[in-house]
Amino acid sequence: MLVDMTTTTSDVPAAQVLRASIDLLRDGDLDGYLELFDADVVMEFPFAPEGAPQRLTGLEEVRTYLDGYPDLLHIEAVSEWTAHRDADDAEVVLVEFALEGRVVATDRPYRMGYVAVVRVVGGKIVRYRDYWSPDAAREALGAELLGGDR
Repeated sequence: MLVDMTTTTSDVPAAQVLRASIDLLRDGDLDGYLELFDADVVMEFPFAPEGAPQRLTGLEEVRTYLDGYPDLLHIEAVSEWTAHRDADDAEVVLVEFALEGRVVATDRPYRMGYVAVVRVVGGKIVRYRDYWSPDAAREALGAELLGGDR
């Protein structure tokens, strides 16, 4: 059972950790972002296009996957943040949000909505399921930038 937490995430520790991670990504602090992930994290992309990874296991795979991120996108804002906690499992949070910014290579505006289901244990993200849209990413980034890496 999910409980709507649309006004605050202050009493949902998992949402606090996730929001901190997204803010670090927005600020271009990839190392700080990765510090919030457990060494054995599992990151999944159920809607990833063919040729792109659908599952990353371990911090090093996540680091490799995100290596070129700062050269791809400059995130300026996080908007439409809505966190829903699982009433039966305080370690799980479902979050809806949008990232806004610019595509570095083209200077085109970037805005994309995300839905993520995240498990946080001991202040570290241990599982991150990212339900992003490959079609929306292709439109925002351009097919030539999306490739099979993202």
